[in-house]
Amino acid sequence: MLMLDGHNPPTYAAGGNDSNHREERMIERETLAPSQLTDAVVHDIRALYTQLSKSEKLVPIEYIRNTCEHSMLLVGKDGPRIICMATLTRRHILSGHVGYIDGLVVDADCRRHGLARELMDRILSMASNEGLVRVQLTSKPEREAANALYTACGGEKTATNKYRFAVPKNL
Repeated sequence: MLMLDGHNPPTYAAGGNDSNHREERMIERETLAPSQLTDAVVHDIRALYTQLSKSEKLVPIEYIRNTCEHSMLLVGKDGPRIICMATLTRRHILSGHVGYIDGLVVDADCRRHGLARELMDRILSMASNEGLVRVQLTSKPEREAANALYTACGGEKTATNKYRFAVPKNL
């Protein structure tokens, strides 16, 4: 378990917004290694990733394993269950050592308790420790809460257009 900044693991109130049915839960944070990819971990990662977008497909285990080998996959757990995650990928480019955040998601039942902010704080701390000059991410405009979070964490909206190209299969 990784403690955030040496403090106790963060907590969240489980059970939705009804204060009569809420209980405090401890959240453990850790960076996953490929050897930790049990069937339960893969199941939880797949379930979370499909919450990012209805068009997201089932992530093959090879992609998850590759991500753990070449990026930092940070997860938050409630007991054994992964309830939030994000990936920080480092790249060396001409303008310096940069990072890209991908797949930042909190389980729908656990949102609005500061977990995404904890993930962002941890990722930015990891980026600083790695000597990155900047960290980037993309987010759809309709994801208003997520975009407000990124601004609150110090992110600046850029004017750069983003393009996506489908790469044809070998002909």
